Amino acid sequence: MARRRFWELLLFLGLCHFLGSGCVKDSPEKPLPPALGKLNELTIVMDTIWWQGKIGNEVRGRFSAAFPFVTPAEPWFKTQYFSPKRFLTNPSFLSQRNCLIIIRKYSSNAQEQALAKIIESRLSQEQLKQWRDNQVFAMDKVWSNPQRVMVVAVNDEKQALQLWEQYYPTIYQRIREN
Repeated sequence: MARRRFWELLLFLGLCHFLGSGCVKDSPEKPLPPALGKLNELTIVMDTIWWQGKIGNEVRGRFSAAFPFVTPAEPWFKTQYFSPKRFLTNPSFLSQRNCLIIIRKYSSNAQEQALAKIIESRLSQEQLKQWRDNQVFAMDKVWSNPQRVMVVAVNDEKQALQLWEQYYPTIYQRIREN
């Protein structure tokens, strides 16, 4: 009788251990919060002067253009603009589903520098090379899940315009995939 109780107790403890260990996540990372925003919403982050200049006009012209054959007219994306400071100071902005960040890597603006450092700290080796070479790249699940952050990392507005013209189809496609 005591032997039977021993085996029942051992079986019970084994099941508890087995079921309990399945609930523990192996990764020390915290799960990301769910992304905010719809598939056709795009958060754009760049310097205010750039937003009001040529690069801002190009971005608005491409992403906010009316979708053809739809009445009443609907834009390709519902866009919202934030300066780097505003983007970093509100956690809900960081959780947007689709983000386009056009950033000067070596800006004198403190908020732009902070955003650049955050982005640089989350890059893979391949993305770090693209960062150094002034290119465009995608980052997934940066601050929320699912999230796609497209980064255009440049030194000046002229480079931003050149990369925008060169990579717009890729940027558009990668955002639509999310």
